[in-house]
Amino acid sequence: MTVVLKELHHVPIVSLQAYIKVGSIHEGKYLGRGISHFIEHVIDDGTERRTRAEIDNLVEEMGNSSNAYTTKDHAHYYITTSRQHLEVALDVLSDYLIHPTFPPAEVEIQRGIIWNELNGDLDDPNQLLHDLYYETAFREHPARFPVGGYKELFMELTRQDVVEFYQQHYVPDNLIFVAAGDFKTSEMLEKICLAFQDFRRRIPTAIELPGEPRQLAHRRADRYMDVGLAYLTMGYHTVKVDSPDTPVVDVISTLLGSGESSRLFHILKNQRQLAYAIQAWSETPRYEGGCFGIDAEVEIEKLTEVEEAILEQI
Repeated sequence: MTVVLKELHHVPIVSLQAYIKVGSIHEGKYLGRGISHFIEHVIDDGTERRTRAEIDNLVEEMGNSSNAYTTKDHAHYYITTSRQHLEVALDVLSDYLIHPTFPPAEVEIQRGIIWNELNGDLDDPNQLLHDLYYETAFREHPARFPVGGYKELFMELTRQDVVEFYQQHYVPDNLIFVAAGDFKTSEMLEKICLAFQDFRRRIPTAIELPGEPRQLAHRRADRYMDVGLAYLTMGYHTVKVDSPDTPVVDVISTLLGSGESSRLFHILKNQRQLAYAIQAWSETPRYEGGCFGIDAEVEIEKLTEVEEAILEQI
């Protein structure tokens, strides 16, 4: 378990953040099922000491600034509250990270919520485009799978699958716990050690990520929806976060498509009026799945002209 602490005394606020180093690319036999995301939804639904209602009530009393999310390579949980609620916040967060019981009724409630989320994604052209981009960019690496999984495969997951995956991956070696705010570092470290003293150390399940074969030719994928605009993403494979090229790609992304003064925005949107919206982005994760991309929303009849104009600017 790694602990990172930062004292900030200008306001009486504390933020507690837990990062679990497992996401949708690490799901092994559950790839494409969204089990990491499922755990994020159900982990705070009850512990050995508290029910879901009791957890919700405590979080509400602390200001209700608490949430979670799952990505391709980690899950994140946090509570931000006033200094006076520090001990309770730490107790609640550590409790459901270490002692979740995954009550069967709550698991099924969250299954229904996620099912609705996945159905909603099917009506969102931006989400569909994002998933289609990664399915096209990657043929072997599990980055090709959506974080939430495919809904038919997701529905096959059982509560026992959730318990098994949690036990394999929610271990101290996979936890980075970060606290920032109005506290003394030495005292905060003692509180964290006490809160996580029951976090039994286990060897995390090793998962080998396959390498992505070098792309040898241009790839294109199209999906048709009943919408009034064309949504476009163009991209390239790039580097991991520890590459010396990472800052260079970030600068290129900023110059090309970050803000109203960027080249793509200024030329394609303002000058030539080819796009309603356009931006560039660079994603450089810690695994081999770096991508540089450009997103645009354009009139369908201008799609080819926009593609050519983007390549000209690149």
